[in-house]
Amino acid sequence: MSACPPVFVLGAGLAGTVAACRLAARGVPVRVIADRPGASALHGGGWLLGAAGPLDAAWPGAARHLDAATAFARAGLEALDLRAGTFVLPDVEGARRPCELAPASHAVVATFGPRLGVIDLVPLGHPFAGMQAAGTPIAVDWPPGPDAFGRSFAYVSQRIEAEPALLDGLLAALRAALAGHPVDALLLPPVLGVLRAEAHRRRLVEALGVPVGEALDVLPSAPGLRLHAALSAWRVAAGVETETARVTAIELSPLGVRIGDALRPASAVVLATGRYLTGGLSMHPTVAEPLAGLPLAVPVATNPLTEARREGPYDAGPFATGVRVDAAMRVCGADGRPVHDGLYAAGDVVGGLDTLTSRCASGLALVGGYAAAEAVAAQEGR
Repeated sequence: MSACPPVFVLGAGLAGTVAACRLAARGVPVRVIADRPGASALHGGGWLLGAAGPLDAAWPGAARHLDAATAFARAGLEALDLRAGTFVLPDVEGARRPCELAPASHAVVATFGPRLGVIDLVPLGHPFAGMQAAGTPIAVDWPPGPDAFGRSFAYVSQRIEAEPALLDGLLAALRAALAGHPVDALLLPPVLGVLRAEAHRRRLVEALGVPVGEALDVLPSAPGLRLHAALSAWRVAAGVETETARVTAIELSPLGVRIGDALRPASAVVLATGRYLTGGLSMHPTVAEPLAGLPLAVPVATNPLTEARREGPYDAGPFATGVRVDAAMRVCGADGRPVHDGLYAAGDVVGGLDTLTSRCASGLALVGGYAAAEAVAAQEGR
């Protein structure tokens, strides 16, 4: 007697990981398939959860899962030490970004007082301190090496992760630079590593005797690397296997995913493939869902990247387009009915709401992944 086929989650970003880990927690056999990092790897460090109104605009009842989904993610992403609150935090280019959830290394910045030292890492050649609206710029001769100049903060974070001794050099450089500078806290660009960033930050706090925090990032993003690593670690801890492969089609009869010439039978499929950057929607010659040819909510007739208006594309529908879902996250056809009882969607591939202007991108990914998993688990009798 053959075993029941697993649930396939397509995509390893925030929505896909939440869905997969929640299914595993409910005892449902699940497998993640992804051929590249999700858009979560572009994360800048601040999480936009959104409010009940915008979330429920995406699909009815979405917001009822927000608290449970957020608590589930905070527990699973323990290495990030996510803090909840209402934050307005600086990024490396001086802009202030509001968010409702942030790793401790960023969230702590909200508590800093006026005597703030802003650390400029001179060899990088990035005018970090000069871009900040508050604080006293302090030049620090670090990181070492001729290859440091012109590198991104993400590159430095990867180096400090691979070479832990670099943290000793940073600590020594900070001590030397802080001599004669009375400060109550330090703001650094995001350079403190990937998997151990929070442990590295705490070491600096203990050694220097003042609070230390990092600014949010822009692309390429060190916090994005951290989130991607934390998502991968969460899936491993939850016992979810992630397969690197390219799914070429979703078949509905019988339900399964096609990889090359092979059809993998599935008890359910969660489509968490993202939108444009990760290939959840194709753009050539027109916007379409490429794996099953699903109809789109808020359809866009032309490539949004070539048809963006002068003031930006956000008023034209490109970031609200995506597949249609019902309240159980099942993918719907043009008639509003599920195309298959076992096909679900979560994250940016879901249409109906512009997550950028509605400021709820992370919330929609959390809620969508969690709600889809709950619906699949109920369908599986778990």
